Amino acid sequence: MAVKRIFLYRAENGEIVNTINMIIKVTGAKKNELAQIAGVEPHTIVAMASGKQRIYVDVLWKLAKHFHLSGKWLLTGKGDPFESDIDRSSVVINQNDLEEQLPGSYAMIPQYDVHVSAGGGAFVDSESIIDHMAFRLDWLRNTMRLQVGQLGLIFVSGDSMIPTLHPDDMILVDMRQQRALMSNSIYVVRVGGTLLVKRLQLMLDGSVRVKSDNPNYEMEVVPPGEIDQLNVVGRVVWAGKRM
Repeated sequence: MAVKRIFLYRAENGEIVNTINMIIKVTGAKKNELAQIAGVEPHTIVAMASGKQRIYVDVLWKLAKHFHLSGKWLLTGKGDPFESDIDRSSVVINQNDLEEQLPGSYAMIPQYDVHVSAGGGAFVDSESIIDHMAFRLDWLRNTMRLQVGQLGLIFVSGDSMIPTLHPDDMILVDMRQQRALMSNSIYVVRVGGTLLVKRLQLMLDGSVRVKSDNPNYEMEVVPPGEIDQLNVVGRVVWAGKRM
């Protein structure tokens, strides 16, 4: 089985937790030291810690082996950071292995290799799963009222949804088939070979306004007789961004 490359940020209560920074905090190690232990260049650790580069399992497990860190703590932030609980000899990480390490209170949500355009449109050339992010199940189900199997993560490009969404923001999309649109909510819609993220507003005459939060972009209107041609992929329910 091919090893699946998974970046381990955790999302708790809507906030993204950077695992590299967690390790730095509990060990007191410098980024240069982490790079030497993990066998990567120092700029790679710097990029991972700043959120500019994905954090991969092989790097984390090398750090965990060196510092005797708990796998449960790495994945959940709970328990003693230095309570060794993983047999790290000849470790090969794949998706099944990772799911075994995750407690039942977390769900791995897939990230797709697509960008949605908050602008003029971005061509969809691939929709393969490239990464996963761990979200708390109780937050997804009880707070957000979502179904885990119908969720996906994608990135935003373009500026038409500023100030709500910015380029490179990660959005969580609820892709359930919904009976009716929720007015004034943000949706991902497909137009030909492009995906757009727009605010949809329902009107009394049955039409739908397709709006951008950036006032520099013009609004479009879908007449009542053409609503069926509005291909809604899903509703945006959460966004994560770099500060």
